[in-house]
Amino acid sequence: MSRKIRYAAVSEKGKRPNNQDAVLAAVAGDIAIMVVADGMGGHSFGERASGEIIKGLDECWHYIYKNRVSVQKEDAYTMCRDVLHRVNKELYEEYAEKGIVSGSTVVLLFIWGDEYVVMSVGDSHIYHIADGSLCAMTTDDVWENTQEVLLTMDEKQRREDPRRGKLTAAVGPYRKMLIHEKRGKLGIKEQFLLCSDGIYRYIKEKDLEKLLKNFWLSEKRIVKILVRKALKNKTSDNYSAVLCRYNKRKTDTGKSRKERSLQSKSSKKQS
Repeated sequence: MSRKIRYAAVSEKGKRPNNQDAVLAAVAGDIAIMVVADGMGGHSFGERASGEIIKGLDECWHYIYKNRVSVQKEDAYTMCRDVLHRVNKELYEEYAEKGIVSGSTVVLLFIWGDEYVVMSVGDSHIYHIADGSLCAMTTDDVWENTQEVLLTMDEKQRREDPRRGKLTAAVGPYRKMLIHEKRGKLGIKEQFLLCSDGIYRYIKEKDLEKLLKNFWLSEKRIVKILVRKALKNKTSDNYSAVLCRYNKRKTDTGKSRKERSLQSKSSKKQS
């Protein structure tokens, strides 16, 4: 794994009979792609939707990796968008036009050198932490966040309305799809957490922030704690998460406490 970019990922069915979530995490030098897709639909339709997204983006990633000398940053971003629009079109024509629900939310992080882009459709989340502060980088595509509702209803009305939480965008169910996008520059140390609602609905943001501030904990350890907290809070959904860390200084970030302790003891013996 790249020393600058490290990650850990998990995707489990939880208490559901099958897992409609899917994840992708890959790093090559100073470029990386991280994705969480949360499928929806009866039977295997949700699995098909999230699986097609991951399959398409994985193929896209391998093309970028093999041709990274000639592929430019903007070309890579465009290819990712094209995959999402293609999958949306295919799922809509195969299922939605026949009245069958098959779709998926998606959040995507692409790192290119010292820059990053975030793409999202639906209500999966990406959190960003730098300088100790947690920031949600995505806004849910749900009924209560539509412009019409925000202009005509107060917070109490929105909170009590039975339509609260209803998805207004996803990959597959609708003919037209808008991909939200944000870009930024990477600092010295950055963390990104991509997760489905099986994680974020069961862990408060303040608890996420507190956990992610433990930069000395390894990525795998953080993800294990996330899962344990979600299960303790009785998550009933599939749960998926990808934790991505960027460290410009190429230090020993990501090592476990045991690994760092052993390294410290070794250094003392040498001195």
